[in-house]
Amino acid sequence: ITWLTMSEQKVFSINDLKRFSALEGKVLKDVIYYVWINRFPKSSPLVFIDKLQFIFADESVVTLTAGDQSDALYFLDDFDLKREAELLEQEFNGEITLKAHSAINDRFWAGLNDKKITSVRLSKQQNEYLADAVVFDLEGDLRLVGVSPEEGVLIDFYEDI
Repeated sequence: ITWLTMSEQKVFSINDLKRFSALEGKVLKDVIYYVWINRFPKSSPLVFIDKLQFIFADESVVTLTAGDQSDALYFLDDFDLKREAELLEQEFNGEITLKAHSAINDRFWAGLNDKKITSVRLSKQQNEYLADAVVFDLEGDLRLVGVSPEEGVLIDFYEDI
């Protein structure tokens, strides 16, 4: 998924690449969507996934976000849902809220509970890995996590062609 021009594209750092590599072998227990809900205008609220969190059998947690500009995927280390939701509600007078939703039984993740991440795939451009999308291979079931400026974090099925 490429939404930005070459000069605008973000890339993953060496540390990010190490973090993705460390996910290989981890067993998935839950997937949490942190959904941003903008209730203005009331006739057509804007709803999108702002953050995606993986919870693993070893109780470790990894959170990915599209960032404030929805320009790339980023690791998020110190996320506090209650604090962030309160700040958003105060700043936007209740028009914007942030809600958590377990997605492990939803369409994209159903049947993947207790599956191991066997590989993590990234887009490569020259010698850098673009921060636009990640493919998670869960014992042969592939899921794409990407980013869109209009829709935040995107999740889809992925097939090798």
